[in-house]
Amino acid sequence: MTKAFDDVYALSADKGLYMRDAAYQIAIKRVADAVKLRGWVS
Repeated sequence: MTKAFDDVYALSADKGLYMRDAAYQIAIKRVADAVKLRGWVS
């Protein structure tokens, strides 16, 4: 959980986003990576 917070905080600070928006962006990227890994999208 600490690593997740650190990742969100780092993205928030780097891109000037709110914490919620940074967390949402990370979540979308994880889903996109999983979809590509499963071969649903090339």
